Amino acid sequence: MGWNVAGEVGETMTAPAWFQRDVSEGDRGGDVWVARKLLGCVEGRDFDLSVTAAVRGAQLRAGLPVTGVLDERTAAVLGDPGWAVALPSWWDGPVGPGSSPEAVGAVSRALGGPVTYRWTRALERAVRRAQGQHGIAPTGRVCEETARCLQVLPEAPGRLP
Repeated sequence: MGWNVAGEVGETMTAPAWFQRDVSEGDRGGDVWVARKLLGCVEGRDFDLSVTAAVRGAQLRAGLPVTGVLDERTAAVLGDPGWAVALPSWWDGPVGPGSSPEAVGAVSRALGGPVTYRWTRALERAVRRAQGQHGIAPTGRVCEETARCLQVLPEAPGRLP
């Protein structure tokens, strides 16, 4: 049994596959990255004031309680695009300097060298080599295309926007 937008039981509205938890200002993760995309926010990694404002606007338009917290009902209103399927919790956009240890570790494991959890010049060089081998512009940062080639992100029916 689901709910309707107003929260009344009976409808079959459910949270989208990308929704993992309630998120609010200060949170990071794959779900925040997806929410930023769906809300039309500038590319970024954090649930910041701009995301809070966008969530409040979406809640207001949908007739939901305006809290600024991205909860199940708000996520359901945002929808479930094919490109957001099965993103790991650590994916919050391109991986490079400043990325989480979990994200850096996933990339270094995929490259087959020594596993590291801190972005280094050696890891950047390995990423550039892998990008060149896959015909991707060698930026040294792990964009969505590079992450899929390295198989640290699952294949999705569509491309990320």
